Amino acid sequence: MIINTIKNLLFDNRCFICASKYLNKRIDFICNDCLTSLMEINYQKSCAVCGHPLLTEKCPSCSKLVKIYFDRFHFIQYYNDFTKSIIYKLKISGNFIVIRLFYKLICNMSVIRKDTDYITVVPDNFLSSIKKGRSGLNYLIFLFKIHGYKTLKNIYKRKFLNLQKQKSKNKSARFYNISQQYYLPKKNINKFSGRVFLIDDIFTTGATLNYGSKLLKKAGFDKVFALSIFRAVIRD
Repeated sequence: MIINTIKNLLFDNRCFICASKYLNKRIDFICNDCLTSLMEINYQKSCAVCGHPLLTEKCPSCSKLVKIYFDRFHFIQYYNDFTKSIIYKLKISGNFIVIRLFYKLICNMSVIRKDTDYITVVPDNFLSSIKKGRSGLNYLIFLFKIHGYKTLKNIYKRKFLNLQKQKSKNKSARFYNISQQYYLPKKNINKFSGRVFLIDDIFTTGATLNYGSKLLKKAGFDKVFALSIFRAVIRD
């Protein structure tokens, strides 16, 4: 606490989202109000499988996946106007502090077993990973690794020539073309075992994390847990 107070006095540290001086004691680059907004869930009833809010008994998201390959899904917050501003800082401004925030938030969930579970992320192609640098998910893997977690990169890979981004596709194309985006190298078939967490920033249709989970099962993992920072809400 004393160290954080001295840092705030010397460097005038402020929340990277709203510029407030009243920073959280454990995560000293975000204020308490912004952190609270990130952690509070407003929907009372949600799907036990994918976390989508439920207005009826039928989940509008799971029904589109047909077959679900991940064993469980975890997320921190729904994708809303507030969380969109955070993703903007990451995608547009390249603010790597957002990745540090993601690391802290995932650790606070206490769902990953540090000594036994593996962690991997949805892969980028090589050029995209170089371009993103510390504002990409590869930097998230780096943070987990230096803090003693078991990490694995590129168990499955993104095809180099297929550069179309998921967000640029309509919903039907996301489901039917996802197999054209990623592949599992033959050398990694049945190579692994145990539990693995597959991380992405946003769960929208679920196609990316679900197909990645399928490939990780093919790689030999017994349990695959999908984890995203934000979970989008399907409006139609």
